[in-house]
Amino acid sequence: MKKILKILITITLILSSLTYFYYIDSNQAIGKFPDFDKFVNLVNYNDEDIRDDIAKAASDNNINLIKFVKKSRVGEKENMDVDAYLFLSDPSSFNKSHKDLKIKEDSNTSNKFHSISSNNLLTKNNIDIKKYEDIDIDNISGDYAISGDQNNVESFIDDLKACADIVQTPDYMSASEMTMKEFFLMLVINLISIFATIFALLIYNRSLVKELSISLLFGYDDKKIATNKSVNLIAMPILIALIIDSVLLYSLVSPDSIGGFLIAMTPMYIFILLFALVIFLLEFILLLYKTNHEDILSVLKGERKVSAKFLSIFKIIFAGSLAYLLAITVFSLRDYKDVNKYLSDWDDAKSYANIATGEPWQYVIDGDKDKELVAKPTEELARILVDRGAVLFLNPYQDVEGLNIDDDLFGEHKLNNGKFAFINHNYLTKFDILDDKGHALDTKAKENEWVILVPEDINLTDQDLDDIKENQISESKNSDDLVENIVKIKSGQKLASLDSNTKIDQPYADNYVYILINEDGLKSEESLLSKGLDNSQLHPYLDKGEESLGDLKELISTTPASKYVLWIETAYDHVEYKVQVYKNETIIYIIASIILLCIYGFIVNTDHKNYYLNHGDESAVKSLFGYPFKDIHKGKIRSIAFSYLLSIAIYYLVLRLSVVFGGLGFYAPREGWTNRMVLIGFGISLLLFIIFTLAEIVMLRKEANIIKSLKEDK
Repeated sequence: MKKILKILITITLILSSLTYFYYIDSNQAIGKFPDFDKFVNLVNYNDEDIRDDIAKAASDNNINLIKFVKKSRVGEKENMDVDAYLFLSDPSSFNKSHKDLKIKEDSNTSNKFHSISSNNLLTKNNIDIKKYEDIDIDNISGDYAISGDQNNVESFIDDLKACADIVQTPDYMSASEMTMKEFFLMLVINLISIFATIFALLIYNRSLVKELSISLLFGYDDKKIATNKSVNLIAMPILIALIIDSVLLYSLVSPDSIGGFLIAMTPMYIFILLFALVIFLLEFILLLYKTNHEDILSVLKGERKVSAKFLSIFKIIFAGSLAYLLAITVFSLRDYKDVNKYLSDWDDAKSYANIATGEPWQYVIDGDKDKELVAKPTEELARILVDRGAVLFLNPYQDVEGLNIDDDLFGEHKLNNGKFAFINHNYLTKFDILDDKGHALDTKAKENEWVILVPEDINLTDQDLDDIKENQISESKNSDDLVENIVKIKSGQKLASLDSNTKIDQPYADNYVYILINEDGLKSEESLLSKGLDNSQLHPYLDKGEESLGDLKELISTTPASKYVLWIETAYDHVEYKVQVYKNETIIYIIASIILLCIYGFIVNTDHKNYYLNHGDESAVKSLFGYPFKDIHKGKIRSIAFSYLLSIAIYYLVLRLSVVFGGLGFYAPREGWTNRMVLIGFGISLLLFIIFTLAEIVMLRKEANIIKSLKEDK
C-alpha cells in the first residue's frame, strides 16, 4: 500500500504542477511579466510617429514599459508568436524581477535596454523581446504594461495627453488560450488524482495502527514518529516530481541556458513543494491523531472496534460522484458518436479558411475607438479578401455548437424561421444554386439591388419583405432607389454553409432563403462583409487547401488589420478540432470513471471486512443457531440501502451544479439538460445503485455461506 500511495502522490504532484504551468502559460505573454502591473491604453489615431514622445515620457518619469504585438498564426492551437517591445528606464529593477532573462544594456540612450542575451522564459510560446524603438508605427496604439510608481505612471499619462488619447485601465484584458471546457476537464483529472491520493492516505494510515501502537509501547515520541513517517512518505515523490517536471518543461520551452531555466523553474518548484507540504501536514496530523487516540492494549490484543462512519461517508460521496461521472460518460460518448459521423460531410470546408479576430478590451467598451481603429481596417481586409474570391455565407441566427438557446427567447421575427443567409456572387459561382427549372443560377445583383432567392415551396410574408427592406436600407451605402428582386429556386436544395461554428450535424443549409448582395452597394464601414469576417462567415478560398494558408497569412500581414487577426485555419480544421474535443472529453470521463470505480470497489470491500471484524462473531453465532440470512444482516442491509439513497441526493446535487454552472465548463449534453436527459441520468444512477446493492448482498451471502459450511463440517 505504501508503494501505491507514493506513486499516487507523485502523479498528483506532476499533474497539478503541469496544470498550473498550462494555466499560467495560457494567459498570454503578460503572465511572464508580473512586475509590469499597471496598464494604460494608448491610441495614436493618425498613426503619427510618437515613439520618441513615448520614450521621453517614460524616461522622464522613470518607468519601464512593454508593448506586446501578437503575430497571426496558422491554427488555433499553434503556439503564440509574440513580439514584446521593451523600454527600460530602470534596468536594475527589471533585472531583480527577471532572473530568467539576461539583457544587454545601453547607457547612452534613454532606453537602457539594448537586446536579450539569454531568454529562459518558462513558456511554450515564442516571446521575442525587442527594443521599443523598433516597433512599427501602426502598432503603437494598444495596451501597455508598465512597471513603476503610481504617481510616475499618472505623470507619464499627463505628458502624453497632448499627442495621444491615453487612459489608465484597471487590468490588461486578454483572452486566455484555455477554454472553460479545457479548464474543467483538467480540473476533473486533478480532482480524481487528489481524491484517490487522500483516500489511499487514509487507508494506509489505518494499516499502521499496530506498528504505531508498538512504537508507542516502546516509548517513542509521537511527534517524532509522525514526522519521520511523513517525511519518508513524501521525500521520494517530491524528488521524482521535480525531476520529471524539469525534463518535460525543458524539452517543451527550449531555454537558452540550463542555469537560466532552473531559475525560471523556481515558481514551479515552489508550487510542488507547497503542494507537497499540504500532503505532509495532512499525513502528520492524521498520524498524530492516531498516536494520541488509539488504545494501545486493545489494538495489540486485536480487540479494537473499527468505526464504520469513516468509510460510510466516503462510500456515499464516491457512489454519488461515480453515478454522475458514469452518466456524463454515457452522454459524452453518445455526443462524440453523433458528431463524428458528420465529419466527412464537411469536406467542402477544406478549401475555405476561417479568420479569427480580436481586439483590446478598451476598444470593445469604447465604440469610437472600435469604429476608428478596428472597423475600418477590418472592412478593408474583408473587401481585399472578397476581391480574391472569398465567399460570404452569413446567417445571423445560425445555431452554434455547444450553445442551447431557445429560438423564441427574444420573440424576434426571423425570415424563414431563421433559415436564410446573405451570400455574395463568389458563393454563387462556387456552389451551384438551381433555379426553379433545375438549371444552375447565373445572376449578379446590381449595386442597388438585393436578389432574394426563394425556394418554390416557400412564400414570403409581408413581414418578411418589410424586414428585408429594413435590412437593405441599414446595410446599403445609399438608401435611394433600392431594389429587391425575388427569384424562385428549386426547393429542397442542400448547400454547404461553411460555418464551422454551427452545429456539427448541420453542415448543409437545407432549403434556405438566400439574399444575394452586391459588395459595392454595401456601406463602407461595419458592413455585412466585416461582420462575416468577425464571425467566421466570410471565407477566403484556398485553391490548394491547407497549403494555401501560408499565402493567406502573408497577404493578411500586409494589411493594417493584421494586428487584430489571431489565427487562420481551414473551416474544416475547426470542425475537426471540435470533434476532437468531444473525443478527448469522452476519454477523460471513461478513465476517470474506471479510476473512481476501482476506488469505490476498494471502499466497499474494506467496509465489508470491517463489518465482519466488528460483527463477525455475532453473525457466526446467529448462523449456527439457524437464524435466516435477512435477520442476521438486516442492520447491514438497511445501512446499504440508506447509503445509496443518500448517494442519489449527492448525485442530484452534482447534477444541479452542472445545470446551473454549465457556462463555467461543467459538462452539458449537446442538446442541453432537457427533462429527458435528466430522467435518463436518474435512470442510469438508479440502475447503478441497484447493481451495487445486489453486489453487496451477494458479498454478504458469500460470507454467510462460509460460516454455514463451517457449521456443517462440525
